[in-house]
Order: sequence, then C-alpha cells, then structure tokens
Amino acid sequence: MVKKIEERIVKLNNQKDFITKTTAKFANFLKTNAITPYNDSFEEYLKHLIENEKSLSKHGSKNEEVINGLHQMLASYKEEKAILENWTNCENVSIDEVLDTIKIMNTIKDLYKLEINGKTIISSLQNQEKVSDIEHLSQRQTVQMGKSKSKVFNKINNLCK
Repeated sequence: MVKKIEERIVKLNNQKDFITKTTAKFANFLKTNAITPYNDSFEEYLKHLIENEKSLSKHGSKNEEVINGLHQMLASYKEEKAILENWTNCENVSIDEVLDTIKIMNTIKDLYKLEINGKTIISSLQNQEKVSDIEHLSQRQTVQMGKSKSKVFNKINNLCK
C-alpha cells in the first residue's frame, strides 16, 4: 500500500514538472507569436495562490506543504521560462527551431496522454471551450433597422425587406 502511494507521488511530481515546463513553453510561444502583447498571468496566479494559502495559514489551516509546493512550482516555472527565453534570444537559434505550431500540438497531445492528469486537462479544455462559446454568443449584437428620420435611409431599409 505504501509503495503504491510512493509510486503515485513520483508520478504526480513528474507530471507536475512536465505541466510546469509545458506552461513555460506555451508562455514563450505566445510571447513570440502573439499579435497583441502577451500577458503572462500564470506567475501572478501562483503568487496569488501562495498569498491565499498564507492567509488561510494565519487562521489555523495547516497548509505549509501546499505553500511550499506552490513556491516550488513558481520557482520551477520561472526557471523553465528563463531557460526558454534565453534559448530564443540566442543568435544562432531561429524561432522556428524553438517552438512551432506542430510542436505545440504534439505537446498538447502529450498533456492529454498523462496517466493521472490527462483526463482532467481534457475536461478543463472542453469546459473552457463551452464557456468561451457561451461568452461569444452572449456578446453577440444584433442591429435592427427601424424607422429613421432620413428618407434615404428609410428607402434603403425598405429595399432590404
């Protein structure tokens, strides 16, 4: 029983490392390829989680392991991101060699295949797509042409009917 738990901990840590590295790769890819400036909020999100956990700790929650884990994740993310940024800044390495769309898609497939977290990642992405579709529909605007004081506009409006 203990051996199974230890094996699961190792698998979870390996998957956490892979997910953190992948997040850094995605951040770098977006930074490199985005039309608009890329806002890397993952680092700020981790800092926010750390502060929340510290606040809970002040109120009696015994969550020191969670806080330490979040600090480790933040440090790992910063390190991976810095490595990727340094790599893309090398003069003898082209952006295409660093990350391209095919590599990103293959990395996403690798995330989906993760033994423990893969199904959760797929589900999260599907839920995000649903929310995005709903948000898109709710932001859609319909313009109805009504009566206007302009005779020209009214003639055009009548032609459209």
